[in-house]
Amino acid sequence: MIRRSADEADNTDYFALLDAGTDNAGRLYVAGDGVTAMLRGMAEQWQKEARKRGELDARTLLVLSDRLTEQADRLDGQFRDHVARSRT
Repeated sequence: MIRRSADEADNTDYFALLDAGTDNAGRLYVAGDGVTAMLRGMAEQWQKEARKRGELDARTLLVLSDRLTEQADRLDGQFRDHVARSRT
């Protein structure tokens, strides 16, 4: 799983974290761990913004970042379950 610190996330190209590719038909495929890394990176950015007391309400940003991290955690579990089922 890709994890980045809040400082590294400032200049992160989140799409690059997705490890995206296409098939012969042009359909986009994305690595699951890239998606969850992107969600966590976004959440870290919101946490950093909340600490700066910028234009956005800090409480709202913290709640949003918590929910985004929870979603990333759920997706990680679903991806692991899917891989485990596909190997049996």
